[in-house]
Amino acid sequence: MVASMRHALQANTWWGLPGGGAVDVFYVYLDNVDHRRRQLEWEIQADLDLGPLGQFRDFPNDATVDEDLIPPQSLTRLTARQVNLLAALTCWVVRRSQPAIETFLTPPISA
Repeated sequence: MVASMRHALQANTWWGLPGGGAVDVFYVYLDNVDHRRRQLEWEIQADLDLGPLGQFRDFPNDATVDEDLIPPQSLTRLTARQVNLLAALTCWVVRRSQPAIETFLTPPISA
């Protein structure tokens, strides 16, 4: 669910960027985690089991447009329960990934 990668910077003539060099990026991808899901209250687990029929229909990968489908073509507006569940998962992932995050953020010791 987490990974760090070094990417080569490409030239971008549109923006006048020369490219060259590299950038380090730390990726965090949120997805369902069975171990975490079993830690949730049974009511939330039951609602998650409903899939598209429940209040957490696309959790944790909510659409950026039309998640609630009312009104059509609207930006997503999550409920307080959806936001709290997403925040709790994010917190859990960050805490579980603390060693990898600390390694990424710690500058190398130069000789």
